[in-house]
Amino acid sequence: MRIVLVTSPRLGRARAARIERAIAGALCGTRRREAGYGGCAPCAVLVAGAGSAADAGSAAGADLHATDLVIAAGGDGTIRSLLGAAVTHRVPLGIVPCGRGNDLARALGIGRCVSHAVETIREGRSAAIDLVSVNGALFATAGGLGLVAEVSGAADRWGRGPAARLATLTYPIATAARVLAGWTPITARVSTDGRPGGTARLAALVVCNQPCLGGWFAPCPGASNADGAVDLCAIASPASRVRMLEICAWILAGHGTSCPEVTLHRARRAVIDTEEDAVFFGDGEPLALGRRFEIAVLPGALRVFVPCGSRALEARHAR
Repeated sequence: MRIVLVTSPRLGRARAARIERAIAGALCGTRRREAGYGGCAPCAVLVAGAGSAADAGSAAGADLHATDLVIAAGGDGTIRSLLGAAVTHRVPLGIVPCGRGNDLARALGIGRCVSHAVETIREGRSAAIDLVSVNGALFATAGGLGLVAEVSGAADRWGRGPAARLATLTYPIATAARVLAGWTPITARVSTDGRPGGTARLAALVVCNQPCLGGWFAPCPGASNADGAVDLCAIASPASRVRMLEICAWILAGHGTSCPEVTLHRARRAVIDTEEDAVFFGDGEPLALGRRFEIAVLPGALRVFVPCGSRALEARHAR
């Protein structure tokens, strides 16, 4: 049995080593009833300290053809770097959340405690969750254009400096800062499941595979990574910054649909055409650049270990 552990470059060597020891201690010599992951330790620990999570993901991807389990110790970006290889080689994913937002881990009910996360992997309960592709690039949580992309970019830059201590507060603070500084609206047309839509001037267009993003915001409260569909939240660009802050506050509370500027769509496929060049961020990272973005859902594409009582586990059993 072969296990690959991929750690975020932001963890540092000491913390990455502690996580490796915790995983080895929990999995070595332990006989798991379902998958039998006993008697084995992580065969490779990839720490991209001088590079990025993508570097670690690429290195791990080369080994996943002969791997039985891959574990991501990091945030949503670290997980995203492994999605392509995990799906291609049908390797289940374990998560040890160590990032800022940890949006996927939150949605699956995996706590930030390392021992809790490792125990979830050891117990072996798994669920098949949906993934979303944008122009062929995969992401697991949420993404979008306009203000949401600007905030994601700002949060990523802040996360590399002293502001990293803000953790999940980074996103609401970055949102307020971008709104007050002025956002760049996009002119977009959204077509869902082959149905053409109208053109609108938008402050943001959010594509959700789960209810929350950034640890706080809930633009699509009904979104699920187990329903075979993706939810889109289109926010019309308001006339003032104060009104934009009000809309953000409503979305923060999960009541964005109370705002007339907010429109929700649900689809299996969507096409977004913009009149300006735009950057699509997904899982907190830039994934596509251009004026046309093709969105598609990959139902049940990724198998991930989840704790008992996870909504993802219950949702799949209910289908």
